[in-house]
Amino acid sequence: MFPASIPAADRTRLTAAYAKQVREVINPAHVRMRDFLANEYLAKARDTVRLSALPGGAALYAQRIEDSTTLPLEPEAVHQLGLSEVARITQAMEAQKAAVGFKGTLAAFFDYLRTDPRFQPKSAAAVREGYEAIGKRVNARIATQFSLVPKVRSRSARCPISGRRPMRRGQYQQGTPTARGGDLLL
Repeated sequence: MFPASIPAADRTRLTAAYAKQVREVINPAHVRMRDFLANEYLAKARDTVRLSALPGGAALYAQRIEDSTTLPLEPEAVHQLGLSEVARITQAMEAQKAAVGFKGTLAAFFDYLRTDPRFQPKSAAAVREGYEAIGKRVNARIATQFSLVPKVRSRSARCPISGRRPMRRGQYQQGTPTARGGDLLL
């Protein structure tokens, strides 16, 4: 849809140029990509997405588990733990749904919580205040959970463009040596 300020002759010319570009460049590129995927790529692709299906993949996967958890867990144990945690959390969510008297499915309950205006923040300031309150509770508990604690409190990183602090989940940005009293923490 063209703005009214564009003359009819230009609209016709631009529409024809666009149609030619789609017909002669874009559609043939899509066909080439489709043919490559169907005839070359898929023929050489593996049938599985599991890391353990690659040569040396089982050992790499076990190493990644240990790196991520700091525990020498077997992949099957991690999988079973994940399944049991999903079941435990689902059961807890079902209990909450029942406790408030919601009669639909769990998916419908989640949709209700996401869309009902009662559960929406009243303003951007209310969201910020909520996050700040969580941050204060986290900062108060950090020393009870970790033996080595950064001297700079956790906070959202400043946006390099606007200078504002965007709200991001699970972030910590290390302070400068000056902000940390001049000592370098490792």
